[in-house]
Amino acid sequence: MKIGEAAKETGLSISNIRFYEKKGLLEPARDQASKYRNYTEEDILRLKKIIIFRKMDLSVEQIAAMLRGKTDAKEVLKKQEKELLNKIQELEGALELCRVLEKEESPLDIDPGQYLDYIAQEEKKGKKFSKAEEFLDGMLESAGALSGGMQSVGFWGEILGPYAWLGKYLNLIFWLLVAGIVVFALITREPSVRNYLYWGGLLLFLLMRVSSYWKNQRE
Repeated sequence: MKIGEAAKETGLSISNIRFYEKKGLLEPARDQASKYRNYTEEDILRLKKIIIFRKMDLSVEQIAAMLRGKTDAKEVLKKQEKELLNKIQELEGALELCRVLEKEESPLDIDPGQYLDYIAQEEKKGKKFSKAEEFLDGMLESAGALSGGMQSVGFWGEILGPYAWLGKYLNLIFWLLVAGIVVFALITREPSVRNYLYWGGLLLFLLMRVSSYWKNQRE
């Protein structure tokens, strides 16, 4: 069957099926005469399995590794179960905090210190809340720490000696490389609103950071 028929059979969009093919999760044969992709019943079965695994919030990379036999499916599912349980606990803490704030006459006029203390006490008891700094992921934190050290005069003075003035250009190159990594992630990740918002926002932040840095260097 053709890709349109495969889309109807699975409920997936044509672009989604092509994305799975691009990621190597599916390799339909091509008709030698027309060169069109020919989806077999086995391909349809594979697509339906992919849907089930995606409904568990498994990443495309995890699914690909399982389908290729590179990882043990049961181990992946056990790990995913733990991660989902952690997310549930975070949601429970966030839900309870939401209910507490709803009781306030004006939630925007609360004393932040009071509620931060409440959160800290609940976390000590083992309760989990959503992370407030998830936007600055490990990569960005590492980048910030590294670039912060690189921007110090003493650092470049020790490394480059009399050529320490080149440091500002090396810093700029560093930030542009990080931005390039984010662009690559934005292009190669699964096309979804969540990924576009996350990686697009991160890219915007980095570009603003580069612009601000270079403006400061020129002043």
